[in-house]
Amino acid sequence: MFGDMNDRISIIKADGSIVRDELAAICVGSEIIIADVHVPIEVNDRILRKLPNGLVEEFFVVDPQLIFIGPNDPHNHFQVKVRRSSMPVTTSQTIVNNFNGDHNRVNVNSVDNSNNQSSRLELTQALDKLLNQVRELGLDHDALSEIQGDVAVLAEADSRVEARAAYNNLIASLADHVTIAAFMVPYAPIIERFISSF
Repeated sequence: MFGDMNDRISIIKADGSIVRDELAAICVGSEIIIADVHVPIEVNDRILRKLPNGLVEEFFVVDPQLIFIGPNDPHNHFQVKVRRSSMPVTTSQTIVNNFNGDHNRVNVNSVDNSNNQSSRLELTQALDKLLNQVRELGLDHDALSEIQGDVAVLAEADSRVEARAAYNNLIASLADHVTIAAFMVPYAPIIERFISSF
C-alpha cells in the first residue's frame, strides 16, 4: 500500500526542533500520508516537502489522524490534514450590517464626532408646532415664557444628558397647564429620537 512514498518531508515542531528529516510520505492536495506511526505529529507542526526542482513547500498540520488497523499491522499510518503556509489561517469574513432608523452608521477604527443635523431639524420643526399649540391655549405670559424657555433649552441641547433634562423640564412645565398625555403624543417620538441620536 505504501510502496509509492516518493515524497521526502521534514517535520518541525513549533519551537523549531526537527523531529524527523527525509521521512517518506505521500503528499496529495491538503493531505499527507505517513507510514511511520511512531512520529510525534501535532497540530501546528510544520512539514517541509522537498520538490524535485529544489524548491521546498511548507505546510502547517491542521489535523493529524492516526489510522490504526491493529498492532504491528503494515497498514497503520497517519493521514495528516495540512494547509499551505501561504494560505490564510482563516477564510475571509463576510460582515453584514443591518441598519434601522435614522442616521445609523458604522465606525471602524474611528471616533464619531458627527452631529445629526436632520434630527435637530426634525426636532426644531416639531417644537415649533408644539409652541403654536401652546400659544393657542391662551396661557398667561409667565406660563408661556416658562414653556418657551424649556423648548429653547431642548432645541439647543448638545448631549444626551442635557437633552433628557430639558425634555423632563418641558414635560413638567406643560403638565402644570395641559393634559400632558394627549398633548405630547405626536411629539414624544421625535424628541426621543433626537435624545437617542447623541
